[in-house]
Amino acid sequence: ASGARVCRHGQHMVAANGSGGLVTLFDGEWGPWVLTVGAGVASALFFRLRQRLRGPSTGASALPGNMAREGAVQLRAGDVGDEIEVLRDFSRAIAAGGVHVMHLPGAPSVVKPPQWVQSPANMGNNAGIAACKDAFTKALAAGRTGPIPEAAVRRLVAMLSVGPAVSLLLQIGCPPSLQSHRFVIVCGGQTVRVLTVGFLPNPQTGKPQHLLTIASPDLLPDTPAGAGTAGTRSAEGTELSYSVRLVASDSQIDKEVAREMPRWVDAYTDM
Repeated sequence: ASGARVCRHGQHMVAANGSGGLVTLFDGEWGPWVLTVGAGVASALFFRLRQRLRGPSTGASALPGNMAREGAVQLRAGDVGDEIEVLRDFSRAIAAGGVHVMHLPGAPSVVKPPQWVQSPANMGNNAGIAACKDAFTKALAAGRTGPIPEAAVRRLVAMLSVGPAVSLLLQIGCPPSLQSHRFVIVCGGQTVRVLTVGFLPNPQTGKPQHLLTIASPDLLPDTPAGAGTAGTRSAEGTELSYSVRLVASDSQIDKEVAREMPRWVDAYTDM
């Protein structure tokens, strides 16, 4: 999507830029901002010095922050924006072709809204949001015998925003930067979950270094993994699992998604 989408995340301002990345901006008074910047610079210098003393790192030691090859976090209060923010993020992701639905064991297919929604002026307005939601619910129902409950659709929509990914990255000590991300809704026999897939960039070059996959729990039941029953705030307490692997610096996200598909089929079919 063109332009930048900015939302509040705790004491941060987070922007979804036109290339699909997430960038942290400053928020609050000048005093806290200066302290935050100073701490960030000191932290960066410390890790740069430590890297030079240790020499080049490979394998597990090259993972950013406190990230492991696999792990999990729980969403906290405020990790998902208010309903208006979430719906605008959702409609922009749909309009940009960044949302795919995968009815197992088939391949993912992109959710396609009407062409007029792709205009920047229409992505975030009420008509554009309604058209994106209609295209989304039709894509969900295409491979199912019955409709998905409205409460479950709201939970899915809440996962199709920048908040959950930003929360996970911050909780494991990583910069909230995820490049070229895609959302894949995986529909099993009796389950529906959201996968967020994107690149963690090399801090020196800005090019892809790792592929991060974030998986929600099953969002079809009214109480998934401790979450509430309705609305975007019900995401609090939802457990997100993640996995990460190295990729080449010239990797393309759609090709990496295709490489991940067999694993998703094995993991989620008949669940």
